[in-house]
Amino acid sequence: MSAIFGNALAFLVDVTLGLYILIVLCRFLFQWLQVNFHNPVSQFILQVTSPLLMPMRKFIRGYGGIDIASLLLAYILTVLKVFLILFFQAKGFHFFFAFGLAVPDLVDSFLSVFLYAIFIQAILSWVPQMQGHPIASVLSSLTYPILNPIRRLIPPTSGFDFTPMVAIIAIMMVKLTIVPILSLIFGAGAMH
Repeated sequence: MSAIFGNALAFLVDVTLGLYILIVLCRFLFQWLQVNFHNPVSQFILQVTSPLLMPMRKFIRGYGGIDIASLLLAYILTVLKVFLILFFQAKGFHFFFAFGLAVPDLVDSFLSVFLYAIFIQAILSWVPQMQGHPIASVLSSLTYPILNPIRRLIPPTSGFDFTPMVAIIAIMMVKLTIVPILSLIFGAGAMH
C-alpha cells in the first residue's frame, strides 16, 4: 500500500471513528451530568449510540451513576482506531500495543469534548438568536462543572466573561502535559 493512500485511509479512520468516539463520550457525560435527554441533541446522541450500547448493557451495568458500557465502548473504538491508523500507515507493531496506545488517545478525546463544548458555547453566546436553541441547553449542562468553579474564582469583569478563555487554556495545558505523559507510560514499547 502506498504511503499516500495509507495516510488518506488513516485520516479517514481518524475522522470517522474519532467523531463517533466523541459522540459516545458525550453520551457518557450526558448521563453522568444528568443532561436533559428529552432535548433533540440528546435524542440524536441516543439514537446514534444505542445500536452498539444496548447489546453491551445486557452484560455491563452502570455503577454509581457512571455508564460503564459507554466508557468501555469508547475505549474499544479507540483501540480499533489506533490499530487501523497504525496499520494503514504501515507502522510495524504488535496488535496488543493498540490497547495501551488507546489510553492517551481516549483521554485526549475526553478532554476534546469539553474543549469543543466550551468553544462552541462561547461562540454561540455572541449570537442572541441561539440562546434558546436546544444545543445551548446541552452545552450549558456539559460545561457547567468546568466553568462554574472558574467563575467563582474569576467573576465577569465589565460585562465580559473570561471563564471560557481560562477553561480552554487550562484544558489545552492538560492536553499538552498529561496526554504526552500517558503516551510515554502506555506506549513506550509499542513502536519497538
